[in-house]
Amino acid sequence: MAAMMRVEIPIDLGLVMGFELVPPLTTREEDKFRWQEFLSDFKQMHLRDPRVEWKDNYILFKFGERPMLPYEGHKFLRFSSEGHEAIADKYVQNLHWFAKRHFGDRARFWDEMAGQSAHYPMDKVRKSWKSYKKPDEVEAPVSPSSALNEEPLYEIKELPGNRKGLVALTDIPQGTRLVDEKPLITLPGEFGDDEIVKQLRKLPKEKTIQFLHLPNRFPRESSVFSGIVKTNVLPGGEEGADTSIGLVYHTISHINNGCRPNCQRNYNNKKRHEYIHAIRDIAAGEEIVLSDKTESTYAERRSYLKKKFGSDCTCALCSLPAADRRDSDRRRERMQELDALINTPALIKLSPENSLASCREYLTLLDAEFPASATALHVRLYFQAFQICIGHGDVARASVFGERAYEANRLCKGEDSPSTKSNKFYSQHPAEHFNYQKCGQRWKTSMDMVDKSLEPEKFEKWLWRA
Repeated sequence: MAAMMRVEIPIDLGLVMGFELVPPLTTREEDKFRWQEFLSDFKQMHLRDPRVEWKDNYILFKFGERPMLPYEGHKFLRFSSEGHEAIADKYVQNLHWFAKRHFGDRARFWDEMAGQSAHYPMDKVRKSWKSYKKPDEVEAPVSPSSALNEEPLYEIKELPGNRKGLVALTDIPQGTRLVDEKPLITLPGEFGDDEIVKQLRKLPKEKTIQFLHLPNRFPRESSVFSGIVKTNVLPGGEEGADTSIGLVYHTISHINNGCRPNCQRNYNNKKRHEYIHAIRDIAAGEEIVLSDKTESTYAERRSYLKKKFGSDCTCALCSLPAADRRDSDRRRERMQELDALINTPALIKLSPENSLASCREYLTLLDAEFPASATALHVRLYFQAFQICIGHGDVARASVFGERAYEANRLCKGEDSPSTKSNKFYSQHPAEHFNYQKCGQRWKTSMDMVDKSLEPEKFEKWLWRA
């Protein structure tokens, strides 16, 4: 039987050239990996190609009838171009070559001009194309409370602006542990695609799928994997202080930024789990949000978040009228000034009254900026006041400030946090702190000198030496 010959026809008859994957890919882990590696190979060659546009959920080719490739391989049936435009033919043949490398004979080429026909019917193909533009729904994980046969506290939900986030399903009291989650992958401070793939291969199927469904705000990265990591990675350590490790989660990675947050993250190095606690009461229907720039002004946050997420922040605080944002900025600017004063050792030693007054002013601003909240800044300021007092031998006031640091820490990090346990110990044994009387004994008191019978206003005056 004579081989099919491609006949050159000088007019456009609407004939189609393309390639398909037969049988189609599945949602199995191995198929997902092969598809992502295929896209990564293609991206390295076409990252800055003006005819290729990297959309949120698919790749758009700017020629012919504008063919597409999905980021989710199980949706793909075929890539084709009608009319045999020279540039389109080149892309079809190039992509088929890439597909052949990754999928072997599963990548099937056809050309109607050569008398060959497509495998999949057009109605099925159109349905698959339509599915490219929206990612598959991922089953929302339940909160830790549901594991105890209680109602879940939150759900992962589609939100305005083509994004997903965590939304409270019920009223959540301050101090509630919302999430207790182990990272999907843990990366060193410097990492490449090889390290990401190495760790992903160790995950069970359902965890790999969770990773691949995380948002990717950097589709122009060297691979889909690195784009997902860059979008979702969080530093380790308490309050994210350890940048030598990067952590990627399923649930926590869906928590969006809010510059006036209602919860706080805390990584327990010993247990290697991340916890999220409500730092204030959260109403049902309210989005759960985090922030790692609680002292920054609007301009500082805008620059940082633009670089981190590739877009401007539209949280409740950043969306306030300009006059209200300026009020917030003035508070935050003063907080930064006070922070510098509070952390000046010479002032603590020579003028502890002023250092203590700076702590009090800072806390007043903090309460105005984060109403009815217990933040890590509250913990730090109360413990700074503790150290000022204990440095001058004031055990009585130090015990009160230690107790307040402990209570704030318990709410925003949990009773099992190492720093919460430390605060509790020093609130009960302030003289055991290494700074005890380091600055002298000018304020020397004893534990039994705390007069809790005073009215609240008078007690605060006594406490702050006002």
